[in-house]
Amino acid sequence: MIPAKLNVGTHTLSVTTVADSNHNPVTRTATITVNKIKTELSGNAITTTYNINKDLIITLKDSNGNPVSGAKLIVDLNGAKTYTTDSNGQVKVSTKGLAPNVYTAKVTFDGNTNYDKSALDVKVTVNKATPKLT
Repeated sequence: MIPAKLNVGTHTLSVTTVADSNHNPVTRTATITVNKIKTELSGNAITTTYNINKDLIITLKDSNGNPVSGAKLIVDLNGAKTYTTDSNGQVKVSTKGLAPNVYTAKVTFDGNTNYDKSALDVKVTVNKATPKLT
């Protein structure tokens, strides 16, 4: 038998025995609660140089360590933008064009029908470029 997939929420299960000449039918009910799956965002602090692109890579996984694909993440790195996770549960955020400074990328996943929300702060350091005279 293939197990049924239940949506998040509370469900009522009702089971009735099959009556025969020796047994009366009996019905019992039970309440089943299906919770959202917990999630975790991860990403490492990065250091780059002005006008050289280095991607900030953020990963969203469920509580079992499985990547969550197709999820909308909001990354606020000098302005908030929405990204969609790929099949590996990842988004890549370009750092090209950021002025030299130390930033905190605020990453949020607001959750959805099946997954719980999570948040993460990641440090992004952009160093000054060294000019070359020729």
